[in-house]
Amino acid sequence: MTRVTSSVLLVLWAGVLVSCNTVGSEKQQIQEYYNLDSLIRRQIIKLTQKNARLYKKATVNGNTEEKHMQFDSAGWARELALFREADINKPAFSKAYSVKKAEKDIHSNLLFDMFIPINDEKLRIKAIRVYYLNEINSLRKIEIVKEEKNELFYSSLNMAMYFDESNKEVVLHSFLIKGKQKLRLKDTVNYTIEALIIYP
Repeated sequence: MTRVTSSVLLVLWAGVLVSCNTVGSEKQQIQEYYNLDSLIRRQIIKLTQKNARLYKKATVNGNTEEKHMQFDSAGWARELALFREADINKPAFSKAYSVKKAEKDIHSNLLFDMFIPINDEKLRIKAIRVYYLNEINSLRKIEIVKEEKNELFYSSLNMAMYFDESNKEVVLHSFLIKGKQKLRLKDTVNYTIEALIIYP
């Protein structure tokens, strides 16, 4: 395993990836789109209260490592930070995304709401799709596409969170992150994070 690959794996285990977004506070939020920030805050509370564990497999350019981990609330917040940072309910994004609701998914019996930039060039979050069974409270999956690029750097992320219902409440079941990073004059780094939540 190369030093670069080893370093990237260490970063993936730490739950930290390159990101220029910051999570806004409640006062900085709007209620125009699906509220990812609120959803993930609730899930962090549930994961902590239930003493959930995480099975995580990280693959970087074909090199794979697996671990079982357990976190406090701060640890779960780090693990889910990329999803929380994708929340677009911020004043700067007001009217910046088109909204389609209750679209039928051709691959399942689910409906989905979709949020796509009206001006694709300037926004890093390229798409959010929220899948649910009959109504939004019966959440099943969230898909997020993110892309950043400039003359020196390119990064793309395809992320998904999967949910089940337990005792009439929605709980996080697993998540998947597939990414690519390219620095000028450096090799491309392709990585995948597969994570499964294990409840006692």
